[in-house]
Amino acid sequence: MEDAHNGVAGRNAPSSPLQPLCVAAALVIAVTGAHAHAGMLEVKIGETLVGDLCVVDVYVTVPHAGGHIISVFNASVSMGGGFDTLVHNDSLGGTWLPQYATDGAIDTFITVGGEPVPSNDTSIDPTWMPEGATQPGISDGAGWFNSNPTSFQGAPSPVDLHTLDGRETYVGFATHVARFVFAQDPGGRSLSLAGGVAWQVAHAPTVFDSIEYAGVVGNVPGPAGAAAFVVGLASRPCRGRDRHSHARATA
Repeated sequence: MEDAHNGVAGRNAPSSPLQPLCVAAALVIAVTGAHAHAGMLEVKIGETLVGDLCVVDVYVTVPHAGGHIISVFNASVSMGGGFDTLVHNDSLGGTWLPQYATDGAIDTFITVGGEPVPSNDTSIDPTWMPEGATQPGISDGAGWFNSNPTSFQGAPSPVDLHTLDGRETYVGFATHVARFVFAQDPGGRSLSLAGGVAWQVAHAPTVFDSIEYAGVVGNVPGPAGAAAFVVGLASRPCRGRDRHSHARATA
């Protein structure tokens, strides 16, 4: 199981008032948990096919009503196939910052909530080495944050997430933290990520927690697997109608 040149001034490696806290927290927070969650936060994955591109969105849930994410820090991310095979559609020729997306639906980026538009408040911290946000991959230990916490951009939004073959993975509220785009691969790709997340409720003290995920994303079953999936659905008892969106890495 498992999983970008210099940015524009003011966005590439700003100093964050939360950075000292994040670094200190990174020293004491142990990344724990199994598969898709650790501590009080959970990682949720949504997959979409756009032409021949697989779009994988990573979301993080917040366990408290009114809570919002401030930053992701001390991140470790890897993806099968390598970071340099990820697709970027932005005006800088390959940046992880969402403000420069020219087609956000099929652009690879990191974020703390919001949309891939110029007004997005996401910035990266100095741990993005050596080239900042336009380097091919995400540096080990890197972080990104909402540079305008009073905007509450990191507040959860309603999402309805599924795998490429239509299986529901999560319906509820979560905050978008990354999008990975790559050419569709029949076997999918391994994706792993772990790190810390700073969040708070309104202006209460900041809470530092950890996240962890490891799995295969973008996998579409062959005819036999798809048939078995359909049979499985048909054999399950009906549920009540409790229905309630939208993610370059080392092998």
